[in-house]
Amino acid sequence: MLASADCNNETTMVERDPHIFPFFELPVELRVAILRELWPRHLKTLRLVSRAMYSLIDNITPRSWKNVLVDYTSGPRFFFRQINCRGWVLLRHCTACVEMFGLARGASIPRLFFHKAKITDFFMRRLSSAARKSRVAVQHCEFSMCSFTCEAEQVVEFVEICKTEKLAIVECMVTTEFTQFLVKNSFVMKVSSDCHL
Repeated sequence: MLASADCNNETTMVERDPHIFPFFELPVELRVAILRELWPRHLKTLRLVSRAMYSLIDNITPRSWKNVLVDYTSGPRFFFRQINCRGWVLLRHCTACVEMFGLARGASIPRLFFHKAKITDFFMRRLSSAARKSRVAVQHCEFSMCSFTCEAEQVVEFVEICKTEKLAIVECMVTTEFTQFLVKNSFVMKVSSDCHL
């Protein structure tokens, strides 16, 4: 492909490598449309290409997000098959959830469901930090058959950051102090919450 430049009333031709696609010469609307079609993991890699690419990805409006299931069950995904598989993204570990939140800039996630996950202090700090930086909203957050080794305050901080409207903690392994804190917390009482511990 050739590009022309006008210097001192003379036209010089600069030859471009035919293997390089001129992405930044496309109209902005087309660039944004292309980036919206990419998976979050590809966007993460593209951010490293240049400052211009990082800025473009950082400023595009968020794509619509599906329900997210973080499922730790081994073997066949029996639990995942029991629920309606359409409209769900399956993540196999909590780190993938943190990475996804880091790329979900300004997104609204309808439902975040943790099944048989280990909710640690380290994980909750990272997830809250990613949610705060990316301004992620989670409408419904549910923990099913999870084991909590973090403090209840961290869970409450996370759902507050995400502006969660519904919180459900069902059949999870928690301490008595954890349960008492959740029952007495004003934010948890304000959101419609289901706690069957």
